[in-house]
Amino acid sequence: ESAIASSLFDSPPSSLFDDDDSLLIPIVSSEKKKKNGAQKEKVWEPDEYQKVINGWFERRERTRWSEKELKAYRELGSETIKDGIEDLNDYYSDNSRFAKYKRKSILTLLNNWVTDMDKWVDWLEQKKEIQKEEAKSKPSANGGF
Repeated sequence: ESAIASSLFDSPPSSLFDDDDSLLIPIVSSEKKKKNGAQKEKVWEPDEYQKVINGWFERRERTRWSEKELKAYRELGSETIKDGIEDLNDYYSDNSRFAKYKRKSILTLLNNWVTDMDKWVDWLEQKKEIQKEEAKSKPSANGGF
């Protein structure tokens, strides 16, 4: 089991997926005082999965998600996110020629999460096959002996 799975993905942020219809439930956990000190503004706190996904799209870790992104994330549910995030992390973190077709936005990824899981399986098989073929075609280091 990878370090990612053991440290990050074993215990999903369960309160994010409560039945409350509010899109900002536990993600909003800290408050920031306005300059006049009269009112407090809620600050978005991404969970660990959201931080990883932000990284795939080169967003800052704390970049706030749109309401549509938050809704799509909640609709997936914690088990679906947990089941797929480590595998998709392998795919979205791979900058080689093997991972050609990546989603361009977080919302599109979330709306196609299950499909991308299937793509990941195909990608892994293709990557292994290509690497196997390349290994066969390379001359051996000892001159063929």
